[in-house]
Amino acid sequence: MDTGTVLTFGSLQDLSDFLEEDIERSKRMITSYNERLGVLLRSNEPKDAPKKAKQGEQGGRWIPYGRLMLYGGASRRGEAEMLFETVDELKTRVRYLEEARQAAGNLSKVGLGEAPIYLVQFKTGLPHKVVVLNPTESDRPKLKFEGELVIRPKSRPVTDQPQQILAS
Repeated sequence: MDTGTVLTFGSLQDLSDFLEEDIERSKRMITSYNERLGVLLRSNEPKDAPKKAKQGEQGGRWIPYGRLMLYGGASRRGEAEMLFETVDELKTRVRYLEEARQAAGNLSKVGLGEAPIYLVQFKTGLPHKVVVLNPTESDRPKLKFEGELVIRPKSRPVTDQPQQILAS
């Protein structure tokens, strides 16, 4: 989910389910990246095996290129460093989402669980702000259906006998 997204949920359960899906997706990504890291680490020679970089440390081979960082060394080492960093970020994301899911669940305990609409602002893909709406009857969308009904007769087999049409 992108920065600057506002989503509408019809219940706290809908919000909780949405967050749970995001948590599960992030956990699957962690598993996938860890598997890839395992393959990389097993394929590298021990002296070339990347070590988990300390926070803020660039590993000495990352080169700024505009808004991007390019890795200027062995590509496998750069890939492993990138994967280590991504796994750490995903673990932080999962913890944040679990706390947000728990907080959403607690809204009903403080009397905000019966609202018909919850607007949630997401920043950098994480829930940030919640607006609880209790719209008045005039604010609620009305059910409106517009359509056209066309009934076409089934085609009848052509016969040499005249068809009698009954008038009602």
